[in-house]
Amino acid sequence: VGVACYLTCFLLVRECRRPTGERLPFRVSVRAITKNRPLLILMAASLCGNIAFQLKIALNAYYATYSLGSFGYAMQLSAMLLPGMLAGAVLVPPLCRRMGAKKALFWVNAFGAVIAAAAYFAGYSSLYVVMGFLFLFAIVMGAFSVLINSMVADTIDYDEARSGRRSEGVITAARTFITKLATAIAGSAPLYIMQAAGFVPNRPNTAAVNGTIHLLISLVLGVLFALALLPAARYPLGREEMDELKEALRSRRSAD
Repeated sequence: VGVACYLTCFLLVRECRRPTGERLPFRVSVRAITKNRPLLILMAASLCGNIAFQLKIALNAYYATYSLGSFGYAMQLSAMLLPGMLAGAVLVPPLCRRMGAKKALFWVNAFGAVIAAAAYFAGYSSLYVVMGFLFLFAIVMGAFSVLINSMVADTIDYDEARSGRRSEGVITAARTFITKLATAIAGSAPLYIMQAAGFVPNRPNTAAVNGTIHLLISLVLGVLFALALLPAARYPLGREEMDELKEALRSRRSAD
């Protein structure tokens, strides 16, 4: 499916702007990030959301093995991610048409915080309850990922309107860097916390350790989504602002 999508884009998508070939100093490329307030706000929200998602992925096997009691449950938990994320991605276009990307991002984060907190209080005694909450979490992450990526494209337009240059490469690289940073944090920090709680691999652990893993994979995610609400609420490019921005760019490009 992925190869088919890439080939479709390669064959059908055409650049609307030809590269100028101008070589820009490094400091100019850096300013495309540091002077781009909408991008910086999105990166803050993206860091929180991606840490939450990567935390879920990193702890999946531990949660299944120790908290739920069987490594075999890891496959069932992982199986809930793909359909949930696809459902979340499908929800994004109607959400954006109804309320705009800015409000959609805010409410997706709010829903994620509520779901994660509810999962914590629901506990982990029932595999089916855990799987149900994981499916809802996957919907949130699917919608979150699509929203963030589409809104990063808006910040490229914002930077072009501000500076007169189109810096897709460095802005997209900043988004990728945040994802890698979140993966590094989520892959290491929870293991230190589990170790501090007394975690011992390959043997039954105490209820306190299992509860710590459950806390990390539920309530901590809620805190991260709640933190993402703060930058999401301050994002300056709402529907009206984007309409004005695109109209200004169209006028400038037609004049060129």
